[in-house]
Amino acid sequence: MNRSKNDIQDQDWSIRYPDNWREISWKCRESTNFKCCLCGDEATQTHHALYTYRDGKVIADFRGIGSYLFPLCEDCHQLAHHPFNYRKDSKNPVLGNKNSPRFYKLLRDGWLKTRKNQKKFSNVIFK
Repeated sequence: MNRSKNDIQDQDWSIRYPDNWREISWKCRESTNFKCCLCGDEATQTHHALYTYRDGKVIADFRGIGSYLFPLCEDCHQLAHHPFNYRKDSKNPVLGNKNSPRFYKLLRDGWLKTRKNQKKFSNVIFK
């Protein structure tokens, strides 16, 4: 059975974001010195590659940075939600959506590379 558009619109999308989401998002973007982990442009957004949840509540906290939360620029965030890269769950549209394994690997590898380059750069400046 497919959900109607109204059923999906009636979902409580706010449960994706905890009360301290602004702080978590800031820390996520700060983790790469505000660089998009895919292209290196300014990271202005934080992307959920997947939603981890328990008892219907999202677990989004600082431990998710680089694991399922990634800093992206606006263009790369659009790319992250492209149907080729993003799997929508019709049974659980609020919490079941996630990136494809291939795209998740790009996000994770890009985040690790950006962090590594950031550390190299700071070591050159501060040592």
